Amino acid sequence: MPFNEKRVLIVEDEHEVAFLLGRHLDAFGYSTKIARNAEEALEEVSQFNPDVVLLDIYLPGKDGWSVLKDIRRHDSSSGGHSPRPVIVLSSRERFEPRINPDWSSISSFVAKPYSLDELLSAIDKALKGRNGFGPSPFSRQ
Repeated sequence: MPFNEKRVLIVEDEHEVAFLLGRHLDAFGYSTKIARNAEEALEEVSQFNPDVVLLDIYLPGKDGWSVLKDIRRHDSSSGGHSPRPVIVLSSRERFEPRINPDWSSISSFVAKPYSLDELLSAIDKALKGRNGFGPSPFSRQ
């Protein structure tokens, strides 16, 4: 893996969507892994150590909000860095930060269906925020 290659974990239970998204991101120089459920996602957060997580909210078994909380617990227990960026992908959720307190811990929300340009922009902004170029646009300050 080249030194500047960023790692993206795709947490998506729809195989075709995850596969195509991974192929597109690979073509843009990202290193990707796919997790299809909460258990796989948490395992990959530990082993793959992604720079950014793309998280579908509707997963089989444990939902994406629970996975987000587990990722945040993992990040806080491993110390050192700021929490890794998590970009929520969903076709059924509405962006309501006042209603759902979990919104404050995400880097971005991208509604499905989305364009590849929109997603690449969200990834770029999230990575810049993690590298000291500014806070998450959804963090409480």
